[in-house]
Amino acid sequence: MNEVAAERNNVIKQIAGAAIFSLFFCVVSVLTLALLAKLFEIGATALPIINQVLKCLSVFFGCFASIKPEKGFLKGLAGGLLFVLLASAVFGLLGGGFQWGQFGIDALCGLVLGGLGGAFGAARKSK
Repeated sequence: MNEVAAERNNVIKQIAGAAIFSLFFCVVSVLTLALLAKLFEIGATALPIINQVLKCLSVFFGCFASIKPEKGFLKGLAGGLLFVLLASAVFGLLGGGFQWGQFGIDALCGLVLGGLGGAFGAARKSK
Protein backbone atom coordinates (compact mmCIF):
# COMPACT_ATOMS: atom_id res chain seq x y z
CA MET A 1 0.00 0.00 0.00
CA ASN A 2 2.91 2.31 0.67
CA GLU A 3 4.08 1.97 -2.94
CA VAL A 4 0.66 3.09 -4.22
CA ALA A 5 0.74 6.17 -1.97
CA ALA A 6 4.26 7.02 -3.17
CA GLU A 7 3.15 6.71 -6.81
CA ARG A 8 0.11 8.91 -6.15
CA ASN A 9 2.32 11.54 -4.50
CA ASN A 10 4.69 11.42 -7.48
CA VAL A 11 1.82 11.99 -9.93
CA ILE A 12 0.46 14.88 -7.83
CA LYS A 13 3.93 16.45 -7.68
CA GLN A 14 4.29 16.20 -11.47
CA ILE A 15 0.89 17.78 -12.09
CA ALA A 16 1.43 20.55 -9.55
CA GLY A 17 4.96 21.14 -10.84
CA ALA A 18 3.70 21.46 -14.41
CA ALA A 19 1.00 23.95 -13.37
CA ILE A 20 3.33 26.04 -11.21
CA PHE A 21 6.10 26.09 -13.84
CA SER A 22 3.52 27.11 -16.45
CA LEU A 23 2.13 29.83 -14.21
CA PHE A 24 5.59 31.22 -13.46
CA PHE A 25 6.52 31.25 -17.16
CA CYS A 26 3.18 32.86 -18.02
CA VAL A 27 3.43 35.62 -15.41
CA VAL A 28 6.99 36.47 -16.41
CA SER A 29 6.12 36.51 -20.12
CA VAL A 30 2.96 38.62 -19.60
CA LEU A 31 4.92 41.13 -17.50
CA THR A 32 7.58 41.24 -20.22
CA LEU A 33 4.83 41.80 -22.79
CA ALA A 34 3.45 44.67 -20.72
CA LEU A 35 6.88 46.28 -20.60
CA LEU A 36 7.38 45.83 -24.35
CA ALA A 37 3.91 47.18 -25.05
CA LYS A 38 4.74 50.27 -23.04
CA LEU A 39 8.13 50.77 -24.70
CA PHE A 40 7.14 50.04 -28.30
CA GLU A 41 3.48 51.08 -28.26
CA ILE A 42 2.06 47.73 -29.34
CA GLY A 43 -1.53 48.12 -30.47
CA ALA A 44 -4.30 47.29 -28.02
CA THR A 45 -5.89 44.89 -30.50
CA ALA A 46 -2.73 42.78 -30.71
CA LEU A 47 -2.25 42.41 -26.95
CA PRO A 48 -5.06 39.87 -26.27
CA ILE A 49 -3.85 37.66 -29.12
CA ILE A 50 -0.24 37.78 -27.96
CA ASN A 51 -1.39 37.18 -24.39
CA GLN A 52 -3.30 34.05 -25.46
CA VAL A 53 -0.30 32.74 -27.38
CA LEU A 54 1.89 33.28 -24.30
CA LYS A 55 -0.57 31.33 -22.12
CA CYS A 56 -0.64 28.49 -24.64
CA LEU A 57 3.15 28.33 -24.85
CA SER A 58 3.37 28.46 -21.06
CA VAL A 59 1.10 25.48 -20.49
CA PHE A 60 2.73 23.43 -23.26
CA PHE A 61 6.29 24.01 -22.04
CA GLY A 62 5.34 23.63 -18.37
CA CYS A 63 3.81 20.21 -19.01
CA PHE A 64 6.57 19.23 -21.43
CA ALA A 65 9.26 20.00 -18.85
CA SER A 66 7.54 18.56 -15.78
CA ILE A 67 5.69 15.40 -16.80
CA LYS A 68 7.55 12.10 -16.50
CA PRO A 69 6.87 8.92 -18.54
CA GLU A 70 3.68 6.90 -18.14
CA LYS A 71 0.30 8.49 -18.70
CA GLY A 72 1.91 11.71 -19.88
CA PHE A 73 -1.19 12.83 -21.79
CA LEU A 74 -3.50 12.41 -18.77
CA LYS A 75 -1.07 14.08 -16.39
CA GLY A 76 -0.66 16.88 -18.93
CA LEU A 77 -4.44 17.33 -19.10
CA ALA A 78 -4.59 17.65 -15.32
CA GLY A 79 -1.58 20.00 -15.27
CA GLY A 80 -3.14 22.15 -17.98
CA LEU A 81 -6.46 22.35 -16.15
CA LEU A 82 -4.75 23.22 -12.85
CA PHE A 83 -2.74 25.92 -14.65
CA VAL A 84 -5.94 27.43 -16.07
CA LEU A 85 -7.55 27.53 -12.63
CA LEU A 86 -4.48 29.12 -11.05
CA ALA A 87 -3.91 31.57 -13.91
CA SER A 88 -7.58 32.60 -13.90
CA ALA A 89 -7.37 33.30 -10.18
CA VAL A 90 -4.10 35.24 -10.43
CA PHE A 91 -5.00 37.28 -13.52
CA GLY A 92 -8.55 37.79 -12.26
CA LEU A 93 -7.19 39.31 -9.07
CA LEU A 94 -4.62 41.41 -10.91
CA GLY A 95 -6.99 42.48 -13.69
CA GLY A 96 -9.92 43.08 -11.39
CA GLY A 97 -12.39 40.67 -12.96
CA PHE A 98 -13.31 37.23 -14.26
CA GLN A 99 -14.71 36.49 -17.70
CA TRP A 100 -16.44 33.17 -18.39
CA GLY A 101 -15.83 33.40 -22.14
CA GLN A 102 -12.11 33.82 -21.66
CA PHE A 103 -12.09 31.03 -19.08
CA GLY A 104 -13.66 28.66 -21.62
CA ILE A 105 -11.04 29.49 -24.24
CA ASP A 106 -8.25 29.16 -21.67
CA ALA A 107 -9.63 25.83 -20.42
CA LEU A 108 -9.81 24.40 -23.93
CA CYS A 109 -6.29 25.58 -24.78
CA GLY A 110 -4.96 24.43 -21.41
CA LEU A 111 -6.40 20.95 -21.76
CA VAL A 112 -5.29 20.42 -25.35
CA LEU A 113 -1.81 21.92 -25.03
CA GLY A 114 -1.26 20.51 -21.54
CA GLY A 115 -2.13 17.03 -22.80
CA LEU A 116 0.12 17.40 -25.83
CA GLY A 117 2.96 18.85 -23.77
CA GLY A 118 2.67 16.05 -21.24
CA ALA A 119 2.56 13.39 -23.94
CA PHE A 120 5.57 14.80 -25.80
CA GLY A 121 7.49 15.35 -22.58
CA ALA A 122 6.79 11.82 -21.36
CA ALA A 123 7.75 10.34 -24.74
CA ARG A 124 10.97 12.33 -24.83
CA LYS A 125 11.95 11.20 -21.32
CA SER A 126 11.13 7.52 -21.90
CA LYS A 127 13.78 7.15 -24.62
